[in-house]
Amino acid sequence: MILPTHALVGAVIGKNVSNPWLIIILSLTMHYAMDSLRHGDYWDDRKNNMRSSAWKVLLDFMAAMAITASLVYLFMNYDGISNNILLGVTFSLLPDLFTFLYKVFPENPVFIKLRDFNYFAHRYNKIPKNSKLREWSFRNFANDFIISVAAIIILFIK
Repeated sequence: MILPTHALVGAVIGKNVSNPWLIIILSLTMHYAMDSLRHGDYWDDRKNNMRSSAWKVLLDFMAAMAITASLVYLFMNYDGISNNILLGVTFSLLPDLFTFLYKVFPENPVFIKLRDFNYFAHRYNKIPKNSKLREWSFRNFANDFIISVAAIIILFIK
């Protein structure tokens, strides 16, 4: 999944749940649940290493931050909701940060365990990396698109 999709779902959780601990648990759980759906990873293929894909990761991250900033601004006049949205977004993005940190520090035992759990959640990781099923395509992007649109609709329902 792309980062804006995770950010939008985290924002929905933050907007609709008032308990901070529940926001954290739900945001992390939803991240891994969404990653179990079929999706193409634009940065994780044999042709690209992390360095050559850095611009894609940066663009993805900037889009997620722009969405987050916009939502916090839109909901800042509602009592505590903008803080909850920020908490939901942060914890919905955290697993991908750990994956990135594993790529930077591959010997770190904590990041190895977190990476292993992340791979466990990605049930499509068992498909060979050179398979068309793993490529970035509209078919693989469909889940991101549907989830993002649903999250936007839910965010603006009063």
